[in-house]
Parts: sequence; structure tokens; C-alpha cells
Amino acid sequence: MLPGWCAGSSEGSPARNLVFLIDVSGSMNSAIKLPVVKAGLRKLARTRRSQDRVSIVVYAGPSGLVLEPTAGDRREPVEAALGRLHAGGSTNGAGGIRLAYETARRHFDPEAVNRVIL
Repeated sequence: MLPGWCAGSSEGSPARNLVFLIDVSGSMNSAIKLPVVKAGLRKLARTRRSQDRVSIVVYAGPSGLVLEPTAGDRREPVEAALGRLHAGGSTNGAGGIRLAYETARRHFDPEAVNRVIL
């Protein structure tokens, strides 16, 4: 497991600045792909703290930022962003990776554990 990633971390540990890069292309249009990813992210979101930040970047044909960095204890915006995700279109993984790293770089916190998670 990546340092700073685990859900059961203590309150004294550094903040997490997490950018999730999610494939929403047509290949994810199945009952066991995108829905499982969304369920996992919902579960993870419930473990985040106020000092943590969660961002969501998606890619299919175009790439997009669907959730600006949001405090980890603000569950509603995370839930709403996940609820808006639907699979379809082609795959532009390179564009998504670029946008995810731009987002991480723009909101980099030298005191936090910063990660882009594909």
C-alpha cells in the first residue's frame, strides 16, 4: 500500500492531496467496471479528513476536471461528482494523465502526501 494512501491512518499523519484519474471511456460501460470504481471511491471518500483534499479528473475522448480539490470531509460534492460519471466515447488516456498531473501540480502541498491515482 502507498504511504499516505491507507484509509485507516491516524489523525496525526500528514494531510493527503489525492487526484483520482478515472477512465470513463466506452470500455468502462459495463456493470462491473465504472460502477465498481465509483463504489470504491465512495467508500474511500468516507475515510477522508477535513485536511485532506480530493480531486477527480476523467478521460474518454476529452479529459475534464469533474471535482476541484475538495476538503475530504465534504462528502456531498464527492458523491455528486461520482454520480455524474457515465461511460462512453473513445479513450484519451494521455490527455487525462496530463490534466491530472497539472491539477496535482497546481494544488501541490509540500506539507501533504500528494498523489495522482489512476
